[in-house]
Amino acid sequence: MRVPLRERTFGELIGLCFSVAAGHFGVLFLLAFLMSLPGALLGSVSAETSKEPGPLLVVMTVLSLLVFVLTAPIMQAATIRIVAGSFTGEPSALGACLRVALRKMWTLIGYGMVTGLLMSLGFVLCIAPGLMFLTWYYLGASALVIEDLRVGQAMERSKTLGDGRRWEILAYVFVTGFLFQGLIFAMNAAAGYFVGPRIAPWVSLPFNSLLSMPAAVAPIAYYFNLRVAREGFDLERLSTLIQDIGQRKSGPTAV
Repeated sequence: MRVPLRERTFGELIGLCFSVAAGHFGVLFLLAFLMSLPGALLGSVSAETSKEPGPLLVVMTVLSLLVFVLTAPIMQAATIRIVAGSFTGEPSALGACLRVALRKMWTLIGYGMVTGLLMSLGFVLCIAPGLMFLTWYYLGASALVIEDLRVGQAMERSKTLGDGRRWEILAYVFVTGFLFQGLIFAMNAAAGYFVGPRIAPWVSLPFNSLLSMPAAVAPIAYYFNLRVAREGFDLERLSTLIQDIGQRKSGPTAV
């Protein structure tokens, strides 16, 4: 599948999330399924341990958090490679995408920890700073992978790239979050109600995998749209970057 690399309207960007996910359905669904599988297993086990709070429940909670921290950046980086390739027609084999993801994983974990902490503090202190940090750092993961940046560089790049678009970014986050994350939450809640907490993670697994595909595409699509609009980003430059993605290892994570 090859998607035209051009500036799009807000509505077209939402549609692009679905079209890219559909165009790469096989590799994206398999990726999402594999990344969600450990969480489903731990969720099912945790449902039993939660009946009797104790050390085991703490262990399961920590394991669930650790699995998320490790699998989320792999899903993120691999999806970035897939979306980038959809604009140039480059092949997006799962193995190649995972190699890119593994090379970028630790830097993405660092980025997620730093920006996640800032956003959390912002929301705790007052909602407004949290929303501000969200719009500042929404594009950083895509920039980190595509432009081979470190943590601090990606944070600054995301903030600069989104200048003047804060309200649009916030609206985009809310719309895509409601469409995708809201549906995932509703599906998990319904599964827990109808089949019980032990079986619910397995019932929800294919649906969560399906819905997480356009959710993962959303920030990447917006990143490329801004680069086209502001920098005249073209296929020649993107093709060169794709050839370089993952070819050189990132340096030590720097903030």
